[in-house]
Amino acid sequence: MLEGMRVLPAISRGWDVFRKNLGPIIIMAIILAVIGFAVGFIIAIPVFIVVLPAIIAFAAGEAQNWTPLAIAGVCICLYIPVSLLLNGIAVAYTESAWTLTYLRLTRLQDDEPVALLEANE
Repeated sequence: MLEGMRVLPAISRGWDVFRKNLGPIIIMAIILAVIGFAVGFIIAIPVFIVVLPAIIAFAAGEAQNWTPLAIAGVCICLYIPVSLLLNGIAVAYTESAWTLTYLRLTRLQDDEPVALLEANE
């Protein structure tokens, strides 16, 4: 997309960039995986905070009262839009990082700046 190629030449170009830059790509993948795991865990913390006490209260009451689980369910439903927004930000960050990595790798490889597609084309 960035270089204005058709599908098959773009796949070939991507494979060439991947083969010639395997080390930096693996390092970038590890960094982004660690960041993604950390962000995912942070996003999931409120769910754990709500669900674990509800499960403990449900089990302690010998499954006689569903109120803790109902309250936890409502809280999780209220948190879903927030988690989707935060996850969207994390995905946008990851995709941008991969795009910038590709641009950096191809610029170093070609020794010339990458020309982005113009809006007219």
